[in-house]
Amino acid sequence: MSEPDAASVAQVVDTFVAARSPGIAIAGDTQLFALGLLDSVALVELAAALEDGFDITVADAELVPANFASRDQIVRYVVGKRAG
Repeated sequence: MSEPDAASVAQVVDTFVAARSPGIAIAGDTQLFALGLLDSVALVELAAALEDGFDITVADAELVPANFASRDQIVRYVVGKRAG
């Protein structure tokens, strides 16, 4: 487990997306659901990876697009979870 910073969280998201969609590179504001890079199953898998990697708990009520629609939103969410 490591302390989340923007770069480390972004790397986890990039690695996750690349594993599911080889050859796809995303920007911070890439809309992951709109482009089909995340779906409901992938969202749960990504949340589990973030929980394991950064020692956070993602509540079911937090599995919403406001937190997971883009890499930038995921970074803010994870860093915020550890900060507060």
